Amino acid sequence: MTPSNRKVHDAQMAAGKNIPHGASINTLPYNFPKEQCPPGYERNFRNNAKSFLLIGGSMGEAMVELQSK
Repeated sequence: MTPSNRKVHDAQMAAGKNIPHGASINTLPYNFPKEQCPPGYERNFRNNAKSFLLIGGSMGEAMVELQSK
């Protein structure tokens, strides 16, 4: 990750913590290496279904947490 990308990521994560009815999901762990993804895809998590399932699960968990506040 480039330094400028890191700054954007950090700002997005901080914004989610400071919005009363919002959340940020760290998706970096779900960006799997190219070798673990279908060939020919370089964007959107390299079209890896596992990435999308994990992101959806994290979003669901965040929604449940927001509902309990």
